[in-house]
Amino acid sequence: MLKFDRQGLIPAIVQDAETREVLMLAYMNEESLRRTVESGDTWFWSRSRQEFWHKGDTSGNFQHVTQLRIDCDGDTVLVEVHPDGPACHTGATTCFFQSYEEAKADQAEDEPTADVSVIEELAQVLAQRHAELPEGSYTASVPQGNRPHRKEGGRGGGGNDHRRQERRPRRDRLGSRRPLVPLPRPPRGHRRPPPRHLGRASPTQKVSRPGTDRAAVSYLLSLFGRGNSQRRWLAG
Repeated sequence: MLKFDRQGLIPAIVQDAETREVLMLAYMNEESLRRTVESGDTWFWSRSRQEFWHKGDTSGNFQHVTQLRIDCDGDTVLVEVHPDGPACHTGATTCFFQSYEEAKADQAEDEPTADVSVIEELAQVLAQRHAELPEGSYTASVPQGNRPHRKEGGRGGGGNDHRRQERRPRRDRLGSRRPLVPLPRPPRGHRRPPPRHLGRASPTQKVSRPGTDRAAVSYLLSLFGRGNSQRRWLAG
């Protein structure tokens, strides 16, 4: 039983029936395999063009099938053919005409390398801009060794300094603890009442009250709004 992958494809190895040379590797689906069996010519499925591919329609190098073989796992097809011409689009008889060493050498040559002359030229241009300081040059406006200054009004620039200065007085006013309306100053010689967190004195406890006049007591009562019991305690 054939085992197709998730895309419904199975690899097909094409081999010359006489020379036993491996010619190419392509992919088939169920429909292209059926066409190969019925027509006697190789049919494949092009993964790049997403269409059926009849080998030889363009080049005239048809491949006439002599036998189909399936490997032990059922996931690869071996197609033995009599080719009418080269199998490779480059004109070579087989697509496997390049050795591994040659392929690695070609890959190393194709890898891009940094051009030292371009880097040196760029460094010279930057140095010239900083030396001459031409008008309108962004490179000349960037200080050496520092981050570039932003334009006025931009993020991190000096365009918003006046806004920060305007907000400071308002923040100071809101954060101040001084009352908006000044309280009247207490008369001379008065003493502050005991703190509230000390609680009230028990009836049997003797409390020593400092000597004070009635005017100071009236002022304190009007200032702190004591209750009737506290009024009697202060006035007693």
